[in-house]
Amino acid sequence: MVLLPPHPYIWGSTDKIAQYVYDNNKDESYLRRVIRPLESLLTTYKRIVVKDSAVNAVCYGARLMIPGLLRYEAGIEVDEEVVLMTTKGEAIALGIAQMSTVELTTCDHGVVAKIKRCIMERDTYPRRWGLGPVSLEKKKMVKDGKLDVYHHPAHFPLSYLRPPPPFFVFLTFAFLTFKFSWLNLKIAIWPYKRENAKSVESRI
Repeated sequence: MVLLPPHPYIWGSTDKIAQYVYDNNKDESYLRRVIRPLESLLTTYKRIVVKDSAVNAVCYGARLMIPGLLRYEAGIEVDEEVVLMTTKGEAIALGIAQMSTVELTTCDHGVVAKIKRCIMERDTYPRRWGLGPVSLEKKKMVKDGKLDVYHHPAHFPLSYLRPPPPFFVFLTFAFLTFKFSWLNLKIAIWPYKRENAKSVESRI
């Protein structure tokens, strides 16, 4: 709620007069002049419209990603303050843009904006995160005991527990590596040896 300065044609306490006019004459015009929605202060910011399914996540402090973006205003630059709003025009939060308008038109993933100040109360919109196919599969694996609460493997598969290779395999690998490296060195030096031999023969 925002209280504006007194109307030039109303004297005295503006809010009390507006309340008196509303109570006696059922006239909301003065009351609407005094009490304005918060969004009237944010009209100078460039707007980014967020999907309803991503509103509550932003209220909990999550960064706005490309999948939660619905519409955006032209002329947005990187590190510019923007206002995140719902499809109904409700202000969600103030954010710092991480992409320009040109990047928003071409990118299909990434961070759109970081949250600077959250305005909307939490749980105003229903919680919609954790309902995707990957999240549901992970929850099922946690329930079956295949993952722990941190989504790490509860039991390592046998492929992780293979014994180390025998020592002779390591020796064979080291010998072959040394042999091929020495052979490459001899091939690289061979032209210089031929040139030196020709130069000695010419001197003789």
